[in-house]
Amino acid sequence: MSTEPTPPAEDIPFEARLAGVRPGQVWADADPRNAGRTVRIDSVDSRHAFYTVLTNSTKAQDDIDRGGGHFTDTRGRKSRILLHRMKPTSRGFRLIQDAPEAQRDLLAKLRIPVTTANPDDAYVVAFHGAEPGASPTWPTDDEAYMIASHLEFLLTQRDPCFIPIERAQPPGRPYDLDRARGTVVLHKYGPDDWAYRRSGWAHGHLYLPPSNRQTPQLLVTVLDRTLKDIGEPWPAWQEWKTAHPEVFAAPEAPDAS
Repeated sequence: MSTEPTPPAEDIPFEARLAGVRPGQVWADADPRNAGRTVRIDSVDSRHAFYTVLTNSTKAQDDIDRGGGHFTDTRGRKSRILLHRMKPTSRGFRLIQDAPEAQRDLLAKLRIPVTTANPDDAYVVAFHGAEPGASPTWPTDDEAYMIASHLEFLLTQRDPCFIPIERAQPPGRPYDLDRARGTVVLHKYGPDDWAYRRSGWAHGHLYLPPSNRQTPQLLVTVLDRTLKDIGEPWPAWQEWKTAHPEVFAAPEAPDAS
């Protein structure tokens, strides 16, 4: 994933600005036959948006996973589309994630650092948005607030007699630190498709679930797993989610094992 800044508005053609299309955005195919297919905008001109395919349609991915041979894996394929199709009609696209600068700013506001897979400090939780191997897509606003709520839960659960959380003290140190455990690093493969690692892991898969997973994992399911793998108070987490329905309103995937 490129970490180059999105061009300023004045460098984006008027026609693209009028259509609300800019590099770094993620759009979903609005054609019901292609449900699940998403693309990332790489560049624009006065007529076209140039994109990279991030995810296949659900129907195509199911066939690919079964080895059916009826569909081709188009992830990573580059193409272009007319700007006038970038609207949520049956043959168009709908915006599902804005350019990464807006998401990076939101994460910073919520005290969630953007790091590599191996952060340079003992953050409580981080998002893998820096190279190498950065997440192909960024959290939606709802997902960012869910991560922030998870962080707040962790801050309320630590035993002060253990190694305490070092609370953020902007502007000198804007992020919370926890030197007792490895940082939970969250990675987003694609829409509603998350994984995690702890910064101290040295063996096995880089992330769980791994990149060759069969079933995408919702963010809330991955957050569940991050607590189960270190024996954190599971009932307290369930109570926390119940008490914050405005954040955890989306249906949850089956319980993580």
